[in-house]
Amino acid sequence: MPSFKGGGSKTTVSINIPQFDASFTGTGDLFAALMLAYITRTNHNVKESLERTIATIQSVLERTAQSFPNKVYFQFYYWGIFVSQVLGFEVDAINTVQFSNHSGYGHLKGKVITEQDFDELIEGLKMNDLMDYTHVLTGYCRSPQLLSKIGELVKELKKANPTLMYVCDPVMGDNGRMYVPEEVLPIYANELLSVADVICPNQFEAELLTKIPIKDKASLLKTINVLHDRGIKTVVISSSELGPEKHLLGVASTVVGGSKTTVSINIPQFDASFTGTGDLFAALMLAYITRTNHNVKESLERTIATIQSVLERTAQSFPNKDPSALTCKEKELKLIQSKSDIENPVVKIEAQPFSL
Repeated sequence: MPSFKGGGSKTTVSINIPQFDASFTGTGDLFAALMLAYITRTNHNVKESLERTIATIQSVLERTAQSFPNKVYFQFYYWGIFVSQVLGFEVDAINTVQFSNHSGYGHLKGKVITEQDFDELIEGLKMNDLMDYTHVLTGYCRSPQLLSKIGELVKELKKANPTLMYVCDPVMGDNGRMYVPEEVLPIYANELLSVADVICPNQFEAELLTKIPIKDKASLLKTINVLHDRGIKTVVISSSELGPEKHLLGVASTVVGGSKTTVSINIPQFDASFTGTGDLFAALMLAYITRTNHNVKESLERTIATIQSVLERTAQSFPNKDPSALTCKEKELKLIQSKSDIENPVVKIEAQPFSL
C-alpha cells in the first residue's frame, strides 16, 4: 500500500492484484524497478505509479502464462543484450569479462572470468535443465583457454539441438591492431569457425582468419569464399575500407540450397568514433537472419538502418564541440533512447548485388 507525504499532505492508495495459479520468480524486482520509474516520471503520484506498475506486471505475467518466447538465446555479449531482448529473444548472458567499464575508456578495473567460473555457471545451467538453446552468439573474449571451452560448449549444444544457430563475432581488433592476445586467433581459426553458422568479422579480422590481405573487391570476395569453404553458411563482413568516400562497405553472403547470394551496402561514416557498434551489428544480424531465414539483403539493410539510427540519436546528444574532443562518456551509444528505432527500423539505404 504505497503512501506519500509531500508538502504536509499525505496520500495513501491501494489496489487489488489478481493472483495467478502459477508462482513466478522476479516479480518483486520488477515491481521495485517499475515503481522507481513511474514515481520519477509522475513526481511521486503514487496512484498513477501503482496503477502503471501493476498493469505492466500483469501484462508480463499474462504473456508468460500464454506461451514461452519463440527463441531462447545464449549470449556471451554486452551491447547486444538489450537489442536482442527488444527484438523478442530471451537472453541468458554470460560475461566473459566483468569490467567497471568498456575498454574505450582510459582506465579499466575488473577481471576476466576464469575457466573454473565458466564451468560453474554451465554446471548450474545443466543442473536446472536450462540448456535448451536455439541460438548462441559469442563476442569479446580475451582468454584463449576460455574461448576453447566455449567452442566445446557450442558443439555440445549443437549435438543436443542440431538446428541451433551459432553466430560467431570473432572480436580481435580493428584498423590493423589486435586488442586481444594473439593466442586467441588460432582458437577462432581452428576451433570456432568449424562450428559457426554465421560469422561477422570486420575487414581486419577477416584478414587474420584467412591470411588474405583485402585490398580490393576481388580479394574481399576471395576471403568470403574461403570462409564459405570452411563450412560457414552465412559470412558477413561488417565493415571494410572499400566503400566510396566517407563510407564503409559492408558485405553479406549466404549459401542456401547450393545457391549463393552476395550483397553489399554503403555505410555512411560519422566524424566521431564509437565503441560497441560491432556488438550491435552481430546481435542485429542474428535477429534478422533468424526472422528472414537467411535473407542477407533484408537482414543487412535492417541492421544498418538500426545502427545508423542509434548513431544519429547518439550524435544528436553531443555537446557543441569538435567531435575529436568528445569524451568516451559523451559518445556512449544511446540504446535505451533508440528503443523505437530498434523495434521498427526505417531502411533508407538499400543493399545491392555485390559486383567486382
